[in-house]
Amino acid sequence: MKFHKFLLFENSFLNRLMDLSKVFSDYSVDNFERNLEYG
Repeated sequence: MKFHKFLLFENSFLNRLMDLSKVFSDYSVDNFERNLEYG
């Protein structure tokens, strides 16, 4: 039971991490393209 809870926790943690990295990469790609336009 503990192990199952740990897996659930790890899964949600990984999902949050993936969301964060997706947001971050979207943001940096956005900035990169903007820099290409104006730089």
